[in-house]
Amino acid sequence: MLFLSIEAKAGQLTTPSFTIDITENCEEGVVGCGDVTYQGVNRKTGRSIKLKGAARMVMCADRKTPCHFESYQFKNGDVTYGVYPNGILTITKGNRVALKEAGQWTY
Repeated sequence: MLFLSIEAKAGQLTTPSFTIDITENCEEGVVGCGDVTYQGVNRKTGRSIKLKGAARMVMCADRKTPCHFESYQFKNGDVTYGVYPNGILTITKGNRVALKEAGQWTY
């Protein structure tokens, strides 16, 4: 499985429907950056959206130490955008998954 390096400040995920630029706006070495930018463009309509979010970390057994990167999460009202290291994009509205697509990362 592909994991984003902590030093990765930016990456681009391209799915069938979207091109998404992810930028971590934290200093190098920050684990679980709380200031991440999502710039997404709908490949069919050309419409774009810019969101602020954070990196989510899976905690170790001690529940205090971050073990590894899980995903980036971004909110826009009741819509949540999830971007995962394996190239999956999810868009959920409330509890309903509106879109789930696999894509390719470019760094």
